[in-house]
Amino acid sequence: MKKMPEEPSRQDILSLAKWILKCPLIRKNYALSGGTWLTLRLPQHARNSKDVDILSPKEEISSYKAMLELVKQCNLEKVKYRITRRGEHFCQLYIRYPKLETKVDIGKIWRPVTLLYEPELRCPILSEKDMILEKLYCVVDRIEPTDIYDLCLLHASYPSEFRKALENLSESLEVRELLIQMNGCFEMTKGIGTKEVLSQKQTSWMNLYLPQVIKDVSIASK
Repeated sequence: MKKMPEEPSRQDILSLAKWILKCPLIRKNYALSGGTWLTLRLPQHARNSKDVDILSPKEEISSYKAMLELVKQCNLEKVKYRITRRGEHFCQLYIRYPKLETKVDIGKIWRPVTLLYEPELRCPILSEKDMILEKLYCVVDRIEPTDIYDLCLLHASYPSEFRKALENLSESLEVRELLIQMNGCFEMTKGIGTKEVLSQKQTSWMNLYLPQVIKDVSIASK
């Protein structure tokens, strides 16, 4: 039987994030987001992130330059890496640290955001409302059960911030697209053709909780 590849633990992800944030340019201009944010803030309930996501709200900061600085740090410390995508606004590379190869996404966020200081990693992260907004925009653009699961978790953990984020989304007229995507989610919950499969426990909880989220999204769409 083929051995399944080992996946990074929560501590692996946070150790890599901390190591990445040693880079001065990244520490000063980027914030943690995505699955890394959820792993850090909701450790008891979040699915374990398999990558590190960092975003910059600063228009003048190049993702490509940030990647070069990170590559320089890898070379100085003899840390193995491989680049899979490179561009002015989005870069992706895999870094083997502390022991497993893990994906790192370096991107931009094209709207004003509020940043919070995270004491565990001593770095900025997106506020709860901005993290919810990022996930809402993500679900509008693609349909992945993992994104819907994250959205349900954020709704359960930060209900007032979720409502505020929906108000922001309704102003951009994208809340109807969100509702369409969420209503189609039940057909995707087995993870067929998706980048990542939820556990049976996670899928069961999501299917039970999702109607509450759809109800709030439906109210916001009117």
